[in-house]
Amino acid sequence: MKRGQLSKEEKLYILSNTEKDLKTLAVELDRSEKVIVSFIEETLKQEKAKEASTPAPVEEDGPKMAVFQDLIGKRSNATVLTKAASELGDSFTKKNSNSRFNSRSIYKIKNDK
Repeated sequence: MKRGQLSKEEKLYILSNTEKDLKTLAVELDRSEKVIVSFIEETLKQEKAKEASTPAPVEEDGPKMAVFQDLIGKRSNATVLTKAASELGDSFTKKNSNSRFNSRSIYKIKNDK
């Protein structure tokens, strides 16, 4: 009986032959049933974690912030704003906004005539 980690070929074989019985897989791979069961459980946990970490779909009334964060290009020491992220960020801002300043804070000087 083999010992140690499963090879890539063995892992692929287990995943492609899920319809087979556990004892049959153990005999064909010359591995213990415990190793095969632990690999299957680990794979299921990873799949559930992937499903939980996928971003929520974009709703029609407005994009989600998680999607925006996924569009930003991340490097080791820099963050790059991609074109898609820029366009998505623009959709967050108000469309009718003429100025970035608060209109109540701006005072206009009247001209003397």
